[in-house]
Amino acid sequence: MSEYKTPKPNVHLGLYRHYKGGVYTVVGVAHDSTNGPGEGRWLVIYISADVGILNARDINQFFGAVDGGIPRFEFMERDPEA
Repeated sequence: MSEYKTPKPNVHLGLYRHYKGGVYTVVGVAHDSTNGPGEGRWLVIYISADVGILNARDINQFFGAVDGGIPRFEFMERDPEA
């Protein structure tokens, strides 16, 4: 039996454009286990193309919309090695 309350989400690895214009590479998902096994949330792990900093954002925020219904991140292309 899985220790997670929700199954691991299926996220396309590859390039995404932020609504403000930056480009990011999604490299995977991680489980935030701050509150113990199965109690955390899923995070999207991504790297900024221009600065190279590793970032993590709640999956619902990553794929959610900002004011005006604009997607926060838009998928551009799949990572050919994924």
